[in-house]
Amino acid sequence: METFAIPYQPGLSPEPPAFPLGRYLPPVPQGMAVAWLQKHVTPGSVILDPFGSSPQVALETARAGYRVIAACNNPVVRFLIETLAAAPQAADFKAALAELAMQKRGDDRLENVLQNLYLTTCPGCNRKVAAEAFLWRKEEQAPYAKIVHCPACLWEGEAETDEFDLQVLQQSANDTINRARALQRVEIRDEEARQGAREALDTYQPRQINFLFTLMNKIQTLDLPPEQKNLLWMLFLVLCDEGNMMWSHPPGRTRPRQLSVPSEYQEVNLWLMMERTASQWPESPGALPCQDYRQAKTIEPGITLFPGRIRDMLPLRPGMDISAVVSIFPRPNQAFWTYSALWSGWIWGTEAVVPLKSSLQRKRYSWQWHANALSSSFSMLQSHLPAGIPFWGIVAESNPGFLAAILAASENNGLEFSGLAWNEDDQVSQLWWKTAAIPQPSEEKPGLGKVIRQGFRNYLQLRAEPAGYTHLFTAGMVELVREKCLARGLRELPFNQITLLQNQFAVNFSNRSLLRRFESESQSQESGVWWLEEVPADLKPSLSDQVELAIRSIFQQKENCDFPVLLNTLYESFPGLMTPNLELLDFCLESYARPLPTHPETWQIREAERIETRQADETEALMMLKACAERIGLESITNAHEPASVEWHTRDGELVFKFFVQAHAGISRLVHHPDHLADQGVIVFPGSRSNLLTYKIKKNPYLEELVNTGWHFLKFRTLRSICIRPELTLVNWKELLDGDPPRWEQPQQLSFFST
Repeated sequence: METFAIPYQPGLSPEPPAFPLGRYLPPVPQGMAVAWLQKHVTPGSVILDPFGSSPQVALETARAGYRVIAACNNPVVRFLIETLAAAPQAADFKAALAELAMQKRGDDRLENVLQNLYLTTCPGCNRKVAAEAFLWRKEEQAPYAKIVHCPACLWEGEAETDEFDLQVLQQSANDTINRARALQRVEIRDEEARQGAREALDTYQPRQINFLFTLMNKIQTLDLPPEQKNLLWMLFLVLCDEGNMMWSHPPGRTRPRQLSVPSEYQEVNLWLMMERTASQWPESPGALPCQDYRQAKTIEPGITLFPGRIRDMLPLRPGMDISAVVSIFPRPNQAFWTYSALWSGWIWGTEAVVPLKSSLQRKRYSWQWHANALSSSFSMLQSHLPAGIPFWGIVAESNPGFLAAILAASENNGLEFSGLAWNEDDQVSQLWWKTAAIPQPSEEKPGLGKVIRQGFRNYLQLRAEPAGYTHLFTAGMVELVREKCLARGLRELPFNQITLLQNQFAVNFSNRSLLRRFESESQSQESGVWWLEEVPADLKPSLSDQVELAIRSIFQQKENCDFPVLLNTLYESFPGLMTPNLELLDFCLESYARPLPTHPETWQIREAERIETRQADETEALMMLKACAERIGLESITNAHEPASVEWHTRDGELVFKFFVQAHAGISRLVHHPDHLADQGVIVFPGSRSNLLTYKIKKNPYLEELVNTGWHFLKFRTLRSICIRPELTLVNWKELLDGDPPRWEQPQQLSFFST
């Protein structure tokens, strides 16, 4: 497992960029690809993005000084890249929108005509105003409520719809002509594809269809410079998404993958949405050159776009040498791919729909289908790129099926696997390969279950604490790759390979002689955490303890540390599936340090946590324990070596207590060690470690089991108060010992990145 563990590369911000249509794009933290490239590839080099699943890789890497070639088969994503590369500002959008608003439709301005589609009565002053949105229940024929913000009386809120609302709605009810045109713009003769287009069209209310096609007709006829017209098409594209029924009410952080209308949804005022989009368009650091690969003679600084699949672009022309492949893996999304086909037809016509025709036909995407699609792309890279080219891939919303599809496809084509990292906070996996020779054909090896079990054992022993389903599944898949157990060199992956792999994992997760599951009442294997049924006697410190001690060591070496530096240091120290989560870091940092008031990202060690102070505390504790033993009439044996300890014995040599004195909260090895009798074991520690210690116990059910066998916890301050009592006996010592147990409080949410 350690061989294929690479350090997780954090982004510059935990949040993905605020792109239009962002709910369909892979949610990848900003700056992640650039940070990896800057460590491994010289700026100015040519970078290939073979999937073009998001504008993010092309824009970020080009702005960092790399020359990017992106193969992008989706006209919608391609248009996003081109528009964002041009770096329009909010003022540009507002100017284009002002030009549009003043256009006439009949005797009235277009703005008034479109706003009148949403007219309602203000509940406060009874004036006629444009509603911000109407609220619907699925399958009902009229909205049940409206959201109003009246500019006259300033009334705002939600109110029931009235008769006037129904009258306005009825005026938009006849959308037959526009709906027919919506299908005509897609114009696919294949009946299955036409049915897919109809189903997508059915997720639009008549009012929204009439708005969109009134707007589209006007944009098409406007005599504007191409740059300004493209801005209007970008606004139109945003409205194509904002205008469908896929927006639940109340709003949630939904990322739709299927065309499934929620039980309650909102129908927004598209004109107001267009104004809001124009005024809130995010600022850009500057325009990037963007050229079409088909006309390019050389790869210039900026972005070179190929409007098609990677298989249609390769081989590259002579002189276009690739230094690295960097991409965000596409995830199957029936909703986005179907909508992309529909919207492409509306904006650019029938020809733009052709590359996406299959998305209108397909209702479900299995991981097996996705593995075969990825295998086809990997095959092209392997066939046309020289050996040794690094390939760094980002998997957003990573899950076992997605990861199995990627690794099965890469193994089939003989990509040389270099490593993997997984971050449960970001839900992102990062994978690293190198291009290599295409392997000779070979089927899957027998005995996959044995290899998967070995992967489970290796990882859990390395982690030394229970792990979640995704961690273990990934460990098993990496072991299969290590042992080269998956099919290699075949034209197509074995039939139903991904399902068969998942079945193999299901059998091993159900193996109660191998694993036990904690913290789950659910029947789903993916819930709860998993641990070894037979725990090795020589178990190393738990991952949580290792992370705490690493942070403690950092602050002992330097008083101040910027969080991004700390994070990178920890990710380097704990690579692969050992990447620590941010909640653990919250507790560790609050236990040892504090943020500087003037620089919240800089953490400074607390005065009481300096190494010399804690060493003095430990020495004092050892002396107090020895003195207490004498007062009680017991004999003591002090061991000053790590872990420092004091044993109390009766005159007959019977062990009464064994005290372990330490300034940290790393207790996993103490409570696991077979020589430490739990009911006689006492861990003596600083009170400032109480929150961290309790957090570790709560998050590690195996550790909690061991602690609950009778271990005692004694804070330094409690020890001091006991030692100064005028009368001290073994009886009242035992009564006072557990009087101040560790307590847990949720730490204040920490902000680790600049906003």
